[in-house]
Amino acid sequence: DLKSYYDHDIKYDESQTSLIKMLGLNKRTFEMLKSCQTIDAHNYLRKNPDISTKEFNDAALLGFSNELRKLTKDFGMKYGKTLAYIKKNTDSKARDFVTDYIDYVETLNAAGYPIDNQYLYPKDFRKADAMVHKELEEKLARRKNMTNIEKIKEEARIDQVINNISVALRENKELRQWMKGSDGLKVIVPQSVGELTDEGIKLHNCLKTYANKIADKQSLIFFIRKLNDPDKAFVAMEYTNGRIVQIRMDNNKAVEDAKILQFADAFARKLTQLGTINQLRRAA
Repeated sequence: DLKSYYDHDIKYDESQTSLIKMLGLNKRTFEMLKSCQTIDAHNYLRKNPDISTKEFNDAALLGFSNELRKLTKDFGMKYGKTLAYIKKNTDSKARDFVTDYIDYVETLNAAGYPIDNQYLYPKDFRKADAMVHKELEEKLARRKNMTNIEKIKEEARIDQVINNISVALRENKELRQWMKGSDGLKVIVPQSVGELTDEGIKLHNCLKTYANKIADKQSLIFFIRKLNDPDKAFVAMEYTNGRIVQIRMDNNKAVEDAKILQFADAFARKLTQLGTINQLRRAA
């Protein structure tokens, strides 16, 4: 019976009501299902009963995956602009292109490029994709094959970059107030690998391992301290591309205190407003 509805364009009438209800749809979404007869489409329509035809067609183009929406959220990108770029650069195999594009943006970030329109939406995607992947592979290969002397020099370079980033953030007038603190809390920007190591020991976590990510401008690490006890390790926060990736207390315990979370969110919004990571990458 269900197959007959798919094979023939039967007009809606009361006899269909039980079938539509059985599928968890309504008259409008049932018609959409008839235009795209897959389990993924059915599940998507059940979860999004108020979806418009345009939104449904866009979702169908992407194989009803939420990966693109997650990507744009993670990197602070505009969903509509990104979807338009994908449509422009693909044909019927949009799902394949989305997979390649997600990999490209993640590689772009790992290679330390600014996450902005110039790099996010290149005119020649395949050329840009190959260039970014090649550069990241060469960087990883260099690190892997370093001699002991080269490793020492690289560690010194990373330490210097972290210090330069710290100076730039602490000298920013709009961020300086956060370093002074408010509402009982303040922000500290680590100035060296040593500070990351010490804070990690005090909080019983692996902050030292984030040194490379900071030096590559992939992430920023901040310490949040109490104003009445500024020398005691309290909370560590990782920020990247417009959002807080993680915010942890001693032994990687998740922060649940609303006051701390509100303070951290407000600080992250200021970092995003200033385009902090992209500014650091352009200055590199």
